Amino acid sequence: MLSKWKKSHGQWVLYLDCRELGEEELLQILDEAAEKLRPMTAKVPVLANVEDVILSTEFMEKMKELGQKVFNEKVDYTAIVGVSGVKKVLLSSYNFLVGRNMKAFDNEEDALDWLAVVQGKTITS
Repeated sequence: MLSKWKKSHGQWVLYLDCRELGEEELLQILDEAAEKLRPMTAKVPVLANVEDVILSTEFMEKMKELGQKVFNEKVDYTAIVGVSGVKKVLLSSYNFLVGRNMKAFDNEEDALDWLAVVQGKTITS
């Protein structure tokens, strides 16, 4: 199982750890995430770690397809770790074009803090 539920700041977050995954596993993690999200009755936050991952055209196509079928309806906010430089600009463009709430972060702690804040949780040190 490549995706899992993770509790952070009192809320459940769907966690996709894509680090060190090959092409087949990256496609599989998208399918797993979609299967976990389909039965949800409310939108949920997602944390994806894509540090040191090359996202192929096939991955992006599958992401787009599942986004239209599942993710847009079931995901509230998405925090992404490991996106920098030009990829950050592309992410901003993608958000604008499809109306998604995805934000890039340098580490998982900051990403989880942001997901909690946008969900109305109070962060304490």
